[in-house]
Parts: sequence; structure tokens; C-alpha cells
Amino acid sequence: MIRKTLIIAAGAGLFSLASCQQGNSPNITGKWQATAIEVPSQDSMLQVQMKSQLAQIDSLTKVDSNMARHYGTSDLETIKKMAREEVNKQPEQMKKQMKEASDDFSFELMKDGQAVTFSKMATDTARWYFADEGKKLVLDPFEKKNENPNPMQAQQVMIFDIIHAGSDSLRLRVHQPVGQDVFINLKPSKGEEKKAEEKK
Repeated sequence: MIRKTLIIAAGAGLFSLASCQQGNSPNITGKWQATAIEVPSQDSMLQVQMKSQLAQIDSLTKVDSNMARHYGTSDLETIKKMAREEVNKQPEQMKKQMKEASDDFSFELMKDGQAVTFSKMATDTARWYFADEGKKLVLDPFEKKNENPNPMQAQQVMIFDIIHAGSDSLRLRVHQPVGQDVFINLKPSKGEEKKAEEKK
């Protein structure tokens, strides 16, 4: 499903994030926790997808074996009703997925230029530096292609636009075409909040 693919892609990009520090910003080394992942276009895209799915459900005229097995019945009207209920649950399911994704993501920024990201899926290391006079963050993974025989699994260099970088909050945008924005908001992890206050 397109919507789920977008969430997975956005999550993959964000989970590769390592660190952020603007040229004139205070030192923000330490541990950070994501508080929200935002995809501004997701609501309108989801509504378009749901409209298309509901139209397909309304156009059904017969039940095939896969539908009967999935819904546990061969009654067309019952299947249509159950399918509509599944579609209408998508907005709430998406909110839950985005919340789970942000809760699961944290990272530690190190003074030596290394960063470690933490999630249920993996713990990754990378080296970070700035570009465009501190307006962009570049994340260069330690893993090299010659160390990974499968290029589909090899990590790629990621670029992030720095929207805000302070001692008590970070806001980053995955650097990609306008209209496909993915933002991540972060705050100091527990135990780091006091340090953030002292930096002010």
C-alpha cells in the first residue's frame, strides 16, 4: 500500500539521522529523543488513497477466493462492509504508527563527530558534518559498499536541512523535493534536560 510504503521510507530516512548543530548554535552534544515525526502532505495523500479504495470496494460485483478467505465469508455485502471499516481505520492507524516511530527513535551526538542512533530495528553509527554554511547536516555512514556485498542494504549518505538547532530542541527536514517534506522534532533525553537548561 502506497501510504504504508511512504511511512516506511520516511522512517528509514529518519532513523538514519545522526546529529545536528548549526554554525552559531550552542553545543548540543548529548542524547536526544524524537518527540514527533511530521509529514505535512500525509493527510491529503491519505484522503485521496482512501477515496480510491472506497470506490474500488463499491464497484465489487463478485467475491473471489482470496476475499472470502481474508474476511471469513463469501457474502458480498458483508465483505464490502468489512472492507470499508478497514479503510476508515487508516487515519488512526497512521497516527499510531507515527507516534510509535518517534517514541522508538533516539540518538547520541558526540564531540568527536561520531553519532549513534538507537531504535528497535537497529543501532547504527555514523560520522556527521555540515554543508552550505551550517544550513545542512550531512550524515556519512561508517559502513562502506565494499564491506557490504549487497548494495541494496548498503547505507547511503543522507542530507538534512537544519530548521532549528538549540540546546533544548531540534527540528530537521529530510532534504528532498518540496511537497515531500518529512520533519523530525527532538528534545534532550531524560537525564540530558538538566544539561540543556545549564547551556542556556
